[in-house]
Amino acid sequence: MLLTYVALTLVAVVAIVLALRIQRKRRADAQFGISVSGSRVGSMLVPGTNYVARAGYEVGGSVDLIIYGKSLATTDGATLTPTQRDEILAKLAIWGKARGTTLFVS
Repeated sequence: MLLTYVALTLVAVVAIVLALRIQRKRRADAQFGISVSGSRVGSMLVPGTNYVARAGYEVGGSVDLIIYGKSLATTDGATLTPTQRDEILAKLAIWGKARGTTLFVS
């Protein structure tokens, strides 16, 4: 009886923690305006000052997201200038911290 109560309590705590993590990620996504699509491999749209950049990512083993630096481009296909690239990478780093996600740019 006691073991069942402890197990159910543990399941409830895990469910609450997972729900809070999902809520934290959604808030950070909305705050930074970043749209993530896909599950294990996908792309994200990152708004810049006067453009929207696209970045490809993959879920990694030791980090949460591996962002492909070569995939950074504007949504219309133009390459990013070094200043725009730095802006996007800085925004992604801050977004990752707010989201509780470990990022690695390759």
